[in-house]
Amino acid sequence: MTEQKHSGLATAKQRQMLKIAIARDLLSPNPFSGQHEKWEKLTEGEAEGLLASIPPERLNVLEKDVREKTLNREHRLAHRIGREVENIVHEIGRTIDGGF
Repeated sequence: MTEQKHSGLATAKQRQMLKIAIARDLLSPNPFSGQHEKWEKLTEGEAEGLLASIPPERLNVLEKDVREKTLNREHRLAHRIGREVENIVHEIGRTIDGGF
């Protein structure tokens, strides 16, 4: 079996899952309490190890929550972009019509 090496920083998804896990006391005590630098330099492998310490059924719930939050955030962003495009088109139309 080949061992996978994780040399880069933790992914956004890993960080989000860890934030939720800490908020729900799934990682108790908080491994980053008072250690901001440790959080900033957290590697993919370290994050994977912390997440692996969470029971699989809880980890599945965390993954689902992160997916839902991401979808909700993307939906809100798309809605805001749509509104802004409508405003721009409306302003262009007013300019073309001479301000009527």
